[in-house]
Amino acid sequence: RRRTSSRRIGRRFPRSRFLHNGRVRAFGTAGAVAILAALFSLRFGSRDMEWADWFRALAEGPNTDGSAGVILWTFRGPRVAAALLAGGLLGASGAAFQGLLRNPLAEPYVLGVSSGAGAGGAIAVATGLGAWAGGLGTMALGFVGGAISLAMVLALARRDGRSEPTALLLGGVATGALLG
Repeated sequence: RRRTSSRRIGRRFPRSRFLHNGRVRAFGTAGAVAILAALFSLRFGSRDMEWADWFRALAEGPNTDGSAGVILWTFRGPRVAAALLAGGLLGASGAAFQGLLRNPLAEPYVLGVSSGAGAGGAIAVATGLGAWAGGLGTMALGFVGGAISLAMVLALARRDGRSEPTALLLGGVATGALLG
């Protein structure tokens, strides 16, 4: 009678590299920390809230009565959701820059995007367009300025239909110096 060892069973079902190198553990830990931080941000603020009121307002949803529900669903909830969304999008854009340039230290300043956004915002303030649409004009022109500066960098770095990371870096530094 043959016994199968755990090594033999392990070979039949090899561990994934994703599981083996700890990425799942790292992403799980980061997700748990983000959820805990969001819950603490919903619970603590300038007005003290009893734990029972907080749990009741959280369980009943946006249509709850009382000041705890109004504070939770009108003020703190949207702010926490916006913070989580902004943080995730900033992380995704940073990862896109790092992947595009094949450089783990890449940032928007390297490509001149931040300088273009600053120039767009300054133009909005100087021309009075910053007050357009209830004050969103500065942000809108900042976004447009960043997009234009990125288009300038891509145009400068384009050669034979391709963009090399070195040319992108040099074009970004030149655009940042021009607009900064």
